Amino acid sequence: MKYLLLLFFALPLFSACQEKDRQAPEVDPEILTGMWVHSYEEDTSGHKVYRPEDYPFPPARGREGFEIRENGMFFHRSIAPADGYLIHEGRWELVEGNILRVRFEAEKLRDFSLEIIRLVEDMLVVKEQG
Repeated sequence: MKYLLLLFFALPLFSACQEKDRQAPEVDPEILTGMWVHSYEEDTSGHKVYRPEDYPFPPARGREGFEIRENGMFFHRSIAPADGYLIHEGRWELVEGNILRVRFEAEKLRDFSLEIIRLVEDMLVVKEQG
């Protein structure tokens, strides 16, 4: 009976913890700004991992990435056909707390949104939005 009573009181606490884990992470714009480079070796099903550009990446023939500036500017860096990089300029905003929305006005890239799953100083994990 004592264990049944304990279970009765512990179950709501357990459920509340699970609900809290499902909430969107708090996104600190100060950590978000900077140059993020795709660390494709760390990608998982549905999630892409980005690291700061000074991260010790293993050798690669090129890595895509993007720069997020405090003033709302967004620079997408893609690999050019003859090596090197192409830079595409856009604008970014945070919506719904953890959705990074990017818009390109004069560029041929399509607009996109990324759900921020995790953000710490040396790692950004995102999920592409449909």
